[in-house]
Amino acid sequence: MKLHHFCIPYRATLVFAVAVIAILATSAANNKSQGFADDYNSRYITIHEGLPHNFVDDIYRDNNGFIWVALNGGGVARYDGNDFVTFGPSSSLRKIKSNFAQTLSGDRFNRLWTVTDRGLDIIDMEKLSSLAEDDPIFAKLEQGDSPVDISKIDFATSDKNGNMWLHADTIIAKVSFNDDGSVNRIATLTHEPLNVSVLKIRDIEGNGVLWTSINGKIMNIEDQGASIVLKPVADCLQLDPHTYVSDFIAKGDNVWISTDIGLYRYDPSTNMVKRYAYDPADPHSLSQNFITDLDITSDKRLIATTLRGINIYNPINDNFERVGDMPQSDPKAVFNNNFINCIGVDSDRIWFGTEGGGLNKFVPRNIYITDIFHDPNRASSLSDNPVNSIYEDVDGTVWIGTVEGGLNRAHRDMKTFDHFTAENGSITHNSVSAITADRDGRLWVGTWGGGLNVIDRKNPLHHIETINSTDDGHLPIGYIGALAYDSINNGIWIGSNLGLYFRDLKTGRITEPFKGAADGVPGTLGIAIDKKGHLWVGSLNGVYDIVLNERKPDGTFTYRHINHKLNDPNSKACDKISSIYMSADGSMWFGTNGNGIYRRVTDENGEKFVNYTTDEGMPSDIVNGILEDNDGYMWISTANGLARLNPGDGSFINYDRTDGLTNDQFYWNATCRLSDGRLLFGTVDGLIKLDGVVKKPKEPHYPVYFTSLSVANEPVYAGSKITPLDISSTKHITIHERDKS
Repeated sequence: MKLHHFCIPYRATLVFAVAVIAILATSAANNKSQGFADDYNSRYITIHEGLPHNFVDDIYRDNNGFIWVALNGGGVARYDGNDFVTFGPSSSLRKIKSNFAQTLSGDRFNRLWTVTDRGLDIIDMEKLSSLAEDDPIFAKLEQGDSPVDISKIDFATSDKNGNMWLHADTIIAKVSFNDDGSVNRIATLTHEPLNVSVLKIRDIEGNGVLWTSINGKIMNIEDQGASIVLKPVADCLQLDPHTYVSDFIAKGDNVWISTDIGLYRYDPSTNMVKRYAYDPADPHSLSQNFITDLDITSDKRLIATTLRGINIYNPINDNFERVGDMPQSDPKAVFNNNFINCIGVDSDRIWFGTEGGGLNKFVPRNIYITDIFHDPNRASSLSDNPVNSIYEDVDGTVWIGTVEGGLNRAHRDMKTFDHFTAENGSITHNSVSAITADRDGRLWVGTWGGGLNVIDRKNPLHHIETINSTDDGHLPIGYIGALAYDSINNGIWIGSNLGLYFRDLKTGRITEPFKGAADGVPGTLGIAIDKKGHLWVGSLNGVYDIVLNERKPDGTFTYRHINHKLNDPNSKACDKISSIYMSADGSMWFGTNGNGIYRRVTDENGEKFVNYTTDEGMPSDIVNGILEDNDGYMWISTANGLARLNPGDGSFINYDRTDGLTNDQFYWNATCRLSDGRLLFGTVDGLIKLDGVVKKPKEPHYPVYFTSLSVANEPVYAGSKITPLDISSTKHITIHERDKS
């Protein structure tokens, strides 16, 4: 069944209080990548998500946006984006004749004409109940001048004028309706016996003339008032008499016809037909000759589905891109089952019904990324997946610190890496937590458990020094959380879990500028130097603003300690700072563990800190890193995906797995903006390189529907005293005062 331009509704459940669960629509990509599959993310809806059966034969969307699924073995199910309502022979409330549903089609009166292996059922989608067997519609079909045996109906479809078309044995019937939904007229024609088991009828032009195939002859069905008749479309549209025709669709000036022996394109202007077939020597031919369904995407691409994935027609080259024709075990597989039975285009989303994998839902990618991860079968891949630190040196070389995988030096392609570990003597510990470099070509590598390592940036196997304590042996520097090179004082600031230290590169001395201070600097993570020469250090004890130009003879510095919430000087609690970043305009940004992010703004009135949390639209208040892209947007890695903040209006766009992220669990301070503007984020499962995003248009308005109602903990169904219709369709409910929940 064709599903052009529909949406899943919002879902809500009414129990004592009302809770609305939103099914958000995604937006179409406006910058397409090379492959069709690269433009979409796939989600699988199977028996594990509540689908009654994994064999899907047809898909239909009703006027409220609910998805209806015909299941070969599981009856019919309505999907609201979260839950299923099921119809089957064993259901007392929602009964249909058989569990083996084949086709679905809705009429203009919110009735779903359902064909199973035992004939026709009609479901009232407003009441969520089936019409009784003695309903006048069935009576008129079976008692008319040309009776239609309900039990033999094997296909049903609607036309653009609101009529229903049925097929049973050798009869095609057109059913037209009065304004109240009752049957006005039934017209029939009888055709020769079929060589194939199923006949398909499609209203592809919307002009009242339908297309079908009778034993290989492509025919039009026309209603001439007194009767309906079959007429051949063209002499050239004569296929083998035993050809199974699965679908018809119009695209531009051409009509496409899918069969079990390939795909045909008919051009009425030239009266020419071209056949496309599988060619084992041509990877751009069809993946298989048995075409199961056709549809056209919102960006006008023709998709032909098969039992070996899908095929996207390329009109420029007059060939096809195959998607999903590899085994499911292939890591690049996009379908969980390659046997595709049906397709439905839902605005910019695409639904595929499979023969064993349930529903496969494709949504456009809103973010384009490259995943970089450890491959145990490739020695030059990333050494381990958890990425804890990232640094780009002055030569453009990218260094990546991992948890228990040591230090990685990336090649230019960001696909291959050199590994430097404790085993080859480069560093003292394989958990690399912070990286920086000085002006003399030395790389400073902080570890979590092995102190600070100084190595030759050009020859990392040359281990220069290990630092794990201050000069006087006071306080071990074994666990490093942050490093920064101070060009003003030519030194390295070392933030550890126990304090903040300064290594003077001229004298080689390590000092603890805040030793003995009552406020201390424990648990340092975020660190950055601003344009005015201030070092900003985040810790478990708030923020330190250190004036680097005011170094005193005793080695200490002028500083201030902000030991309250940044936007509330009167608060007694202080923010736990997790990351600090300076944007291009000089603004300082502070990420916190539990209170979102802050932006420091200065003007003639002094400074203020603007706070952004989940209340303002962030996906999580736990912030792991902050970066700025070339367009001035701020990217925040969190404990629940990525957030993009527009500093101009304070609006957020959030990205998670449904948008294209393969991992939404990020590591502390594992971020880096490269010199070419690319953004890198470390996750627990590797490195993410942000290649681009899709500009989301303004979200359209989506209606809200309730999907279930319980009164006194008992479910309420259509036809009760409380509601005449199903809760998703009713305009009012009547509840007695004794019904207190």
